[in-house]
Amino acid sequence: MTQKTILPGLLLLFFVFTLRAQDPIDTTIVLAEQTLLFESGQWDISTEDSILIDSLGRGSFERPEAYFEVEGHTDDVGTDEFNMELSQKRMEAVRSILLEAGVAEDAIRFEFYGEHVPISDNITEQGRQYNRRAILKWQFSETLFPISGIVRDRESKEGIPAVVEFRTPSNSSVTYTDPDGHFTIYKSVEEGGELEVYADGYFIEIRTIKGFDDFDRRPLIIGLPRAEVGKSFIMERLLFVGDRSTLLRNSRRELPRIRKFMQANLDACIEIAGHVNWPNRAPVEKSNKYYKLSVARAFEIHDYLVTAGIHPDRVLAKGYGNWEMLFPRAVSERQQQQNRRVEVRIVDCERSAMEPNDTIENRLLFRQAGFLKSRESTTVNSLDKSLSLQLDRIFESDQMYRSKTAEIVNNFGEESPEMEEHMMMMRATDSINLMQVEQILAERGWLGQDQVGALGAEAIFLVILHSDLNKQIRYLPMLKQAVQNGNAVPLQQALLEDAISLQTVGEQIYGSQVGQDETGAYFLHPIRNPEGLEERRSSIGLEPMKDYAAKWGISW
Repeated sequence: MTQKTILPGLLLLFFVFTLRAQDPIDTTIVLAEQTLLFESGQWDISTEDSILIDSLGRGSFERPEAYFEVEGHTDDVGTDEFNMELSQKRMEAVRSILLEAGVAEDAIRFEFYGEHVPISDNITEQGRQYNRRAILKWQFSETLFPISGIVRDRESKEGIPAVVEFRTPSNSSVTYTDPDGHFTIYKSVEEGGELEVYADGYFIEIRTIKGFDDFDRRPLIIGLPRAEVGKSFIMERLLFVGDRSTLLRNSRRELPRIRKFMQANLDACIEIAGHVNWPNRAPVEKSNKYYKLSVARAFEIHDYLVTAGIHPDRVLAKGYGNWEMLFPRAVSERQQQQNRRVEVRIVDCERSAMEPNDTIENRLLFRQAGFLKSRESTTVNSLDKSLSLQLDRIFESDQMYRSKTAEIVNNFGEESPEMEEHMMMMRATDSINLMQVEQILAERGWLGQDQVGALGAEAIFLVILHSDLNKQIRYLPMLKQAVQNGNAVPLQQALLEDAISLQTVGEQIYGSQVGQDETGAYFLHPIRNPEGLEERRSSIGLEPMKDYAAKWGISW
């Protein structure tokens, strides 16, 4: 049995009907969709598909306005009466799993069509297979209002092609302008948000859109400044906690915008310039902690971009202490906030590749409250409680099946049907967890325990470690950078590198991979160049091999 899944969070707009171009439209927004295929005459749902449907049902409480739509279908084998009954059974099989997951009856709409709505021919076995299906959609209805406008060069006033994205707390939609810069994008009539505009060769422009405006008669005119060497822009909403390199909670959503700018401008290289608020004083020396704080702030942005896949040669981190404050005699909190900032400056790519970043020792300490004597009462808990809770659940589900594996092997054997079902459910859970973690990594980068707690940070690592070889290889550079940033520990890097090395060349690098024989005794998998092992372990901050092996009862 197979299924096609559209992940929650990737919103697709399906328009029910459209009026004239500038009128509001009624639309159905599909949050997730699955198509289940059945054997001829059957309506049973596999364990793997059941887990996916159950997970979708349990997660639906986060969107109370959404509902499920379930359809049952058949091929044309059999009588019309038989096929109508069979399509109803397929629909009911999906519906019953949703109900067991706690979804209310009135939140499930359902239909069954027998053989009357085929999506393929019924001549070949493959065509009939596609028609033996049930469709599950999680969606909600909404009226959308058009935002129209033109994107143009700020200096020449000529229209330019650009990407336009409208983001709200609940969803986002993207459109592209025509070659002359004209666009129309749709928003909820009630919900406000932000319009983000990106174009190759230009800085980002962000507009706040209120809950309701008559854009039909007042199209937006958005002028983008050119991103040329020597020019800079200030991320006005990218603000820091006083005396710390920790971003204010509302400022963290600005980070993906810098990443999108770098992705839209592949030939651009930037300097991240960090600044502090230290008014009414002489410029600080480089030995001063406030200069070091400015460097730590620059590195917060630098490290996020590198972790998110931007090449390090394109990003330069520099600190400017209190040398370039916007308000040298700042009095108000607003002025002080604007002094605590970073600027994005376009630089020559040869400079960003060749010139070293500013460096300081123990820069992660600047994330801690009280490391510098606070001059203000602003405090922010950097722990993202919602995300931490999500990752805690992922950690529990990752360990739930693995903790029972030995017991099942002992009771039923490695080749037993019980073990086969256990492994199938574990793989399905791993797949669901990986979907969630990859989305987190794409949006936030590799997060440490100061951001998502100890279990949350461990969950991110375990999900990648338990993924397939291609995923492990893909995320290894991100993990290495996280270790350097203090968001992951060296042992995690060693475990992932060794897992990859064992699968590709049959030998591990750091000696972290331990096996267990038939008697229950632990042993080390083959190690490449054992003579250089201690040096390699020391290079990433691991304990001596003798101490590590002793923890497993292995002599070294």
